[in-house]
Amino acid sequence: LTGVRELAATADGGVIIATGSGASGEVRALDALGRLRWSTALPIPALPGARVEGVAVLTSGEIVALVHDGANIWSGGGNYFVSRFSANGALLATTPYGGPDEDAAFDIAAHPSGGYVVVG
Repeated sequence: LTGVRELAATADGGVIIATGSGASGEVRALDALGRLRWSTALPIPALPGARVEGVAVLTSGEIVALVHDGANIWSGGGNYFVSRFSANGALLATTPYGGPDEDAAFDIAAHPSGGYVVVG
């Protein structure tokens, strides 16, 4: 498996793997023995610097992945989005964040309330 960008543990001892840069990405779930449970495409913008920045497993078992669009945040660009997946790998939603000014987010974490926090 190449291009692994982020890992997150599941409650049953498995792992969620997020890969991706450029125009292709993937979220994979492995069981505690390393066997593939499912694999789902991760929406990543077709920009040269686009990349996965983080992945987390929520208390509900849903997965969230943070992706940067590849624009240079240090020169006034850059946006992020969070893709949310069911525990079975179905893409539920993708929410964009950012605006015309600098937007920086470098990781995502599960919050005890059941939601998530984006940090940067």
